[in-house]
Amino acid sequence: MVHLTARPYLFVDDTLIERHEGTSLRLHSPVRRDIALTTDAAWEGPTSAYFSVLDTQGEPGRTERYLLYYRGSSSGVDLKHDCTCVAESADGIGWQRRLVWKHESGGSAANNIVWNGERDISHNMAPFRDANPAAPPDARFKAIGGVKRKGVFALASPDGIDWRLLSDQPVLTKGDFDSLNLAFWDAEKGCYVAYVRRSREGVRSIDRSLSDDFVRWSDPEPLDFGEGPLEHLYTNAIQPYDRDSGLCLGFPKRFLPQRRRHPEHDDTGVSDCVLIASRDGISFPRRFREAFIRPGLDQRNWTDRNIMMAPGMIRTLPTEYSLYWSEHYGHHDAHLVRGTIRLDGFASLHADWPGGEAASVPVRLDGTRLVLNLSTSAAGTVKVGFQDPAGSPVPSCTLEDCDELFGDDIVREVTWRGDADIARLKGQTVRLCFKATDADVYSVACQE
Repeated sequence: MVHLTARPYLFVDDTLIERHEGTSLRLHSPVRRDIALTTDAAWEGPTSAYFSVLDTQGEPGRTERYLLYYRGSSSGVDLKHDCTCVAESADGIGWQRRLVWKHESGGSAANNIVWNGERDISHNMAPFRDANPAAPPDARFKAIGGVKRKGVFALASPDGIDWRLLSDQPVLTKGDFDSLNLAFWDAEKGCYVAYVRRSREGVRSIDRSLSDDFVRWSDPEPLDFGEGPLEHLYTNAIQPYDRDSGLCLGFPKRFLPQRRRHPEHDDTGVSDCVLIASRDGISFPRRFREAFIRPGLDQRNWTDRNIMMAPGMIRTLPTEYSLYWSEHYGHHDAHLVRGTIRLDGFASLHADWPGGEAASVPVRLDGTRLVLNLSTSAAGTVKVGFQDPAGSPVPSCTLEDCDELFGDDIVREVTWRGDADIARLKGQTVRLCFKATDADVYSVACQE
């Protein structure tokens, strides 16, 4: 049973809504804002890729809050030229390379290289800030990296700059690995989780492994994408959603290897970005098959290995996240783009004109006030009512009793004849009934 708590319940899958009449779930795309970083330094290049974004809030000694890691690469084939680079930002908008003076490139150590190709780790090194409360001070940052023929290695760092191997041997060996694999501490499960590339039936796909210590990992298990044909998912960018750590959102790059938009380009393949979501970390039903981010009018995005989402998102305004994806792969001006999306705004319960209704599965209310994240037109409206599990209206909380909601709010309290208090329903099982016109409801929560 779905429990409605203070955590926002996002409309990114079909778990909440049982019946639609004139409504639907709609996918929303981020708004492209600006170029965050162009990989044009001498030690970087046109095949630089595999970006990861970290929030280091609370880490001692940090002057800039955010870190950005990526592969510096001029060829993408000769791995001895790969290196792992770092940039930093105070606000998630303006990024600067951080000079770390650790590795020489072109006869100088005045660069931002933190790992220089050892054991092919720089090909796809994916650092993260370890949220495990038991992590020792010298391992507050961790990373995985490596390719198929050598396996994936585990690394640790006290500050995200000075890295060391946790084992001389690879910690993951069953997989293909030759794209951005990633890991993180899952607070819900109380263990580390790794999502790695592994082919399935000749199609690029994703496996999951678990670990208590970041060195010994479980055998990988394939993600369950539900019904429908498999698609080439080249990277995954799966992360817990910060407003609900029980929800994992992923943004894989969907790759069409045989398509070629520009015959003069050396390599085949075009790609975009899709949205996947899971509430258990293993089942990711493909509710939305359409693209989350399209290549667009920019023709340099219609060549191979473009629109790769970076793991991690940053709240750059109280009402929005910044997300980052790479463009112009293989071109002289390869770069990372910043886009924005509203809080919870990845998908919505949507109603056009003249509107419609929707009814939820039975849910338990674990709070005393119902709040929505919603947006309407000036003429649009949203109403919510309660029914008991059998479908009978709950007195005083029906659609007819509900006051019209209109406007654009991240947190909007639902009232019935001016009263928001539903304490008498706390702990009970009900169905939510939505009635909307020209509106989007992005999430619902039950708060105290």
